[in-house]
Amino acid sequence: MDINKKILKKLEEWQHKEGPLPQYLELYRQLLSIQVEAKASVPSPRLATAKADIEDAMKKGIPLLKWDALSIDWAAFHKLLQSALAVISENTNQTDKCLKNIASDITQLQKMAEAWYEGSSLSPWSNSQGIDEDTLSVAIHCAIKPLETRVLPYLPWEARFRLPG
Repeated sequence: MDINKKILKKLEEWQHKEGPLPQYLELYRQLLSIQVEAKASVPSPRLATAKADIEDAMKKGIPLLKWDALSIDWAAFHKLLQSALAVISENTNQTDKCLKNIASDITQLQKMAEAWYEGSSLSPWSNSQGIDEDTLSVAIHCAIKPLETRVLPYLPWEARFRLPG
């Protein structure tokens, strides 16, 4: 059983035994549920990087998966981001309208996701929409994680711990 499914099962058991989860755990449970459901429907990637190139990049400390190497299904990413933003809106003081505006422009969404992936600031998007940068980062992480974890089985074992995010 996948570790995330085990976590969800334990949270469900805890909820049945103790009653409603604290708000932060309920938010985590909902975001993790989105990721688990999405992971099952994401196709396996095709990597064009040779094993020798991967080993060389690791020796030099170069990120293994550059943004351009990921083939992201933007429709799936958009759907996941919308789901994550809806859950965040229910559990925070961020307004639903601000969060929906963030995900409405696919071109900006792609730039925003790339900035997040490369560890750049999300402030150009968060400031213009009046949303907390950390909240935006959590939503993007939730949406991209199922897409990026599909790459892991295709990487050497030691490389699996060097992905961003």
